[in-house]
Amino acid sequence: MIKAKINNTYSSKELTEMGVKFKNADVRCVFFAHGTFAGDSPLGVAEALESTFSELQGMDGLKVAIKKNIDHTFKDLGNYTQGYIDEFENQLGQGIQCLPFIWTSENHHAARLKATVKLAKELAEIIKNKNITKNQRVLLCGHSHAGQVFALLTLLLENSETAEKLLDVIEQLALDKAQLLKDLIRVKTVFLDIVTFGTPVRYAWGRYTNYRLLDIINHRSAIDIRGLLTTRDGDYVQQWGAEGTDIVTTEFYRSINQQLDVILNDKGQSLTAIKKNVKRKVCTQPHYEDGTLVKCEHLLIDYLDNDPNPNWFEKYFNVSQSVGTLFGHGAYTRIDFKQFTGMLLAKTLYS
Repeated sequence: MIKAKINNTYSSKELTEMGVKFKNADVRCVFFAHGTFAGDSPLGVAEALESTFSELQGMDGLKVAIKKNIDHTFKDLGNYTQGYIDEFENQLGQGIQCLPFIWTSENHHAARLKATVKLAKELAEIIKNKNITKNQRVLLCGHSHAGQVFALLTLLLENSETAEKLLDVIEQLALDKAQLLKDLIRVKTVFLDIVTFGTPVRYAWGRYTNYRLLDIINHRSAIDIRGLLTTRDGDYVQQWGAEGTDIVTTEFYRSINQQLDVILNDKGQSLTAIKKNVKRKVCTQPHYEDGTLVKCEHLLIDYLDNDPNPNWFEKYFNVSQSVGTLFGHGAYTRIDFKQFTGMLLAKTLYS
């Protein structure tokens, strides 16, 4: 287990060498994708208004306002701010561009599938605009359920039977299937380094050969409900926010999500699944559709976001500590950790 350093003390020489490692590995661009409820329509409000009032379709003002308000409220707690992304780009240097990937962040299958289509489009555009060529790399960093978006992307890139079923659903969502197929062809021209931070294990990953995965979890000990209110064991959301935890949606999305339950072998809403999640104490690992584990780096890191010296009462009950860390789920995106994250990725992926 690696313990993170809250007070980063890396020298300018070390940071320069970090950027050089990214550059030497031919990393051309880095995307940072937020997780659930940190996007521009977390409860589907913007989507609902657009579907009700046709004059709002194509207007981004409402979504921009929602995202701005979320960034102002939560800042870097479980959320990649523009400040984090800009500072990460500056510490890398070397002309490597860092960009946000913003999606609605609704907590259900269809929203994540729509986000995958959007991601493929933005990847295709940056690959074209920056003339990123074969053997060069794009790095995708995703917090929480952004990892499910990445998994769906690999399933589509694999072009398997599951991909065909997903494409059928994409048409039902009134998305441009033809454009998506063009975008996927362009995405296939580069190598994807994918890093997930605190992503609950849900969707299978595709057996697409032009990517690799690094899975990072905030973890100190076996997850036990008795440590929930002190964030004693690590990331409780990563452990428990898996199958069965999707929110209630409109009737249209309910029908789509029921189809995706079968296609993805994942029950979006299930009390039985939630109980199973809570009872499980060990970290699960990313898998392929046949159940075999993905061959990837799997790092358990103590982000030191628990109280190291609690009094008797706080040892069992500390709401400010647990809520203030999003139950161990909010540390990954802290701006204080940008240097640690960069150094960790350079060492793990690009040494």
